Amino acid sequence: LNLANNKLGSDGVSAILAAVGSNSTLFSLNLADNKAGKEIADELASHLERNISLKKLNLSGASFGDAGAEALSHALAQNRVFLEILRLDECKIADVGAIALFDALKTNTRLQKLWLTGNKFKGTKEHKSTLLELVETTESLDTIDLRNNSKLDNWGSQAKLAAKKASKALGGHFTCTVHVGDLP
Repeated sequence: LNLANNKLGSDGVSAILAAVGSNSTLFSLNLADNKAGKEIADELASHLERNISLKKLNLSGASFGDAGAEALSHALAQNRVFLEILRLDECKIADVGAIALFDALKTNTRLQKLWLTGNKFKGTKEHKSTLLELVETTESLDTIDLRNNSKLDNWGSQAKLAAKKASKALGGHFTCTVHVGDLP
């Protein structure tokens, strides 16, 4: 279901998420660029935890920042969200939210692709070590896109190297690709 660019606002996105919580047939939901803000952070995870069919979710452009990322992280860590693909581009997520997501994904066995382009990462030492640990230990995540987070560019090659080492340690059967730098 593609509802991107409809100016739904936080109230509209909340209503959609509430309906998604009880829906058992929706596979993909695109709510990108609907002017949703911090107001949806608390209900986001609870609605997603009740849905067992949603595999793809695009919330790009939602301005929920670290609060939304932390709420979603709690559900992802418990493996109660069945998402395989999650887009959180330009959601105003900073290091606190990114660290929460990376920590959660260390135990998540479902999410395969995560887009976090154009957020507000500063690339703190804790952020870096949490990302590197995730890349080295993840069992399901095969793509993390961190492009257009300029503060990460200077250590992105380390994350790529960690991903290659992890793949070799697993006999080449697994690869987590980390994208950094600017989008073409």
